[in-house]
Amino acid sequence: MRIALITTLLSIYAASIALLASGSDLLLLEINRKLPLGTPVTWAAMISLPLALRIGFSDLLSSKQLHLRALRLATNGALLAGALWGLAAFALAGTWFFNFSAEASSFIGSPRAGEGFWDLPLTVATLPWALLVVLAGVSVANARMNTP
Repeated sequence: MRIALITTLLSIYAASIALLASGSDLLLLEINRKLPLGTPVTWAAMISLPLALRIGFSDLLSSKQLHLRALRLATNGALLAGALWGLAAFALAGTWFFNFSAEASSFIGSPRAGEGFWDLPLTVATLPWALLVVLAGVSVANARMNTP
């Protein structure tokens, strides 16, 4: 069951990234008049990888050792950041289309908000990959220590 869930989450991640990388016109398809398909596709990518890490390394992350508790906190933080990404992006843009314009009458939707917008997904998308490297390294180190 756990393997199937992890496989599903990684498949969602891979499909989302492939669609985003392709720049497909499907991303602009409006689900309703206020939500382009690219928004939930991106959100799925932001959530699925950290969730797969949390489930996949759950045995390691359940340890009471200080460094592993810190990794659990970081993994939960990455998952929370992914879950909140869309709301934070909406708060910066003022729209689910994430458009920014010099004609904006306030910070919301302005080019300055757009700069913060681009920093946000870069950080949220990079954190799970950094955690994957660390978690895999710790997992390998633990396995070597437990091998006679």
